[in-house]
Amino acid sequence: MKIIFARTPKPKRFNFPTRYYDPRKEEMEKRKKQREGGQLTSEERIRGRMQSSWHREDRRNSERKNIRSVIIYLFIAAVLIYLIFFAKIF
Repeated sequence: MKIIFARTPKPKRFNFPTRYYDPRKEEMEKRKKQREGGQLTSEERIRGRMQSSWHREDRRNSERKNIRSVIIYLFIAAVLIYLIFFAKIF
C-alpha cells in the first residue's frame, strides 16, 4: 500500500509553433514590395544593387575555389599514382 503525501506536478507541455526562414524568399518579397510601392530612395536602390552584386561575387569566388581545390587534389593523386606504380623509389 502506497502512502503519498505530496503529488509531483506533471510536466508542462511546450507548444511552440515552428517557423521556417528562407532568406531568398524574404529578399524576393522585399524587392517585389519595393517595386510595387515605388517608395525607394536613391540610397536604398544603390544599397540593394551593391548587396546583390556582392552576393553574386561571393558565389563566383566560392565556385572558383571549389574548382581550384578539385584540380589540386587530382594533381596530387596523379603524382602519388605515378610514384607508386612507375617510379623505382619504393
